Amino acid sequence: MYLLFKLYADKLVVSTSSSLLHTAVDLVNETKLDDEIKSWLAFAAQKIVEVNALAKALSGNKDEVIIFI
Repeated sequence: MYLLFKLYADKLVVSTSSSLLHTAVDLVNETKLDDEIKSWLAFAAQKIVEVNALAKALSGNKDEVIIFI
């Protein structure tokens, strides 16, 4: 699989599975939600961070994965 990433890295696109248009903006603004429920959710700001970390990791930036985890 790693070989496939190396061969086609210039053609690989990382994105969300759907538009973020109708996604709430940021989980930080949700002050009334229970902490356990908050841990299950990812709003637009959090999803962008996750997609960005994935893209950097797939492009070879292993440090990004450690920071994200």
